[in-house]
Amino acid sequence: MSARSALACCFAAVVLALGGCDSSGTPDDPADAALFDGGGLDTGKPTPKPDASDGGVIDPDLAEVPELTGVSPQSAKVGSVGPSVIVTGKKFVARTVVQLDGAVLATTYISPTELRATIPTGKLTAVGQLRISVGTAPPGGGASQSLLFDVVNPAPILTAISNPSPPSAPLGSPDTKITVTGADFAAGAKVSFDGLELVTTFKADSSLDAMVPAAKLTKAGTYDVVVKNPAPGGGTSTPIVFTVTNPTVMLTSVSPNNAEINSPATTITLGGTGFLPASSVSFNGVKLAAVTFVSGTQLNAQVPATSLVTVGDFPVVVT
Repeated sequence: MSARSALACCFAAVVLALGGCDSSGTPDDPADAALFDGGGLDTGKPTPKPDASDGGVIDPDLAEVPELTGVSPQSAKVGSVGPSVIVTGKKFVARTVVQLDGAVLATTYISPTELRATIPTGKLTAVGQLRISVGTAPPGGGASQSLLFDVVNPAPILTAISNPSPPSAPLGSPDTKITVTGADFAAGAKVSFDGLELVTTFKADSSLDAMVPAAKLTKAGTYDVVVKNPAPGGGTSTPIVFTVTNPTVMLTSVSPNNAEINSPATTITLGGTGFLPASSVSFNGVKLAAVTFVSGTQLNAQVPATSLVTVGDFPVVVT
């Protein structure tokens, strides 16, 4: 008998002593099966456990459907750098991933209740809503419900009224264009003057033009100018003051500048600057009743005959 034959006979003898084999070499006593399949030794892999429902075994990698309960932060500003988000829920496993509008994001597994991922900057180029979900690949697993992530307009920052400079206009001015500067102006941003939303031209996220109508420049005083960004997000900037001033009046000419004594009522034309619709004209200290505003540089007034009965030089004053 060779050495190999002797070893085979010994092996067979041991098996028979334990209870015998059938013709296939499988133990014929169910109690011996444990010895055949490893006898409970640690093989480095989880031991499948019986499944009472079908007599089979449960896959140790089988995962439940993940549940998504929260995302933080829940929004980002349009045009910003994509933020890192913390995704919370239940039943996360190491292969669970975060999905954005169905696309898988690079995901860091923290715990069965927390994952982390980064929103791509390229997804923040326009205002809107994104859908965040989580998913676990088979075996088992599945996809969670979605939560919304908002891409919103920022709150505007107003730093200056760069034109006119200083930010003011004389009372009675015509429609006046103003330029405001700052940061985070959104498409659709509007300039507001004393609560009135102005016709606004978007030049850049740092500059807007707007037209203040003449009707808002008829009373001297200070008025708030703000920038408003539209929703979602958006908001109103802090105000900057615009001043409507009483102009400095300068009278440079009177025509005609003389009349004969005892003349009838005489109309005179006054030239200068800073004239307003509310300007008044005085002749020799007496306010004239008939004054017509022509422009900021011209007024017409009528001197009554009763003021032309004495020879002399008489002052004409505009206020």
